Amino acid sequence: MPLPPRDPRLKAREETSTDPYADFDLKDDPHARLIAARSRRAHESTGGLTQFFGGVAAFGIGTYMLFARVMVSAGISGAGMFGVGFGSGPHVGMTLLPFIAGIIVLFVQGSGVLGWGLMGGGIALLIVQIISSMQMHFLATSLPMVLLIVGLMASGIGLMARSLRGDGGQ
Repeated sequence: MPLPPRDPRLKAREETSTDPYADFDLKDDPHARLIAARSRRAHESTGGLTQFFGGVAAFGIGTYMLFARVMVSAGISGAGMFGVGFGSGPHVGMTLLPFIAGIIVLFVQGSGVLGWGLMGGGIALLIVQIISSMQMHFLATSLPMVLLIVGLMASGIGLMARSLRGDGGQ
């Protein structure tokens, strides 16, 4: 979209003042408004840095309060195959088979892509099994506390977005 022609009053003010926008009403000239909006930096906007870091603080406090109300427990039950119990299923020890096969292949061949691949895959399966056996529970929390947590997180996101919008939230 092309810019509208410049206002001749702006040219006269540029010649008499070091600041061309000192006494010029920006709402009269869309070109001047565009230049002023583009030249404004985030730290020069109305409350830009203060709003942003205030939003980070509010979001961080709300997130901490939310995470403090979550209880994580491992679903370790009785011993599975090979005496290793990482989860509650009867075939948990089966995740060790690729790891064991990788070790056997490495000792037979000395070194090889197959042996290292089986070992890496076995370790990856063990990590996935451990993570999938975790159970997360949200502890009993009063409604005012939940509203405070959600309100802090939402207001933090709003303040950060407002400060990044570029117009100082106006």
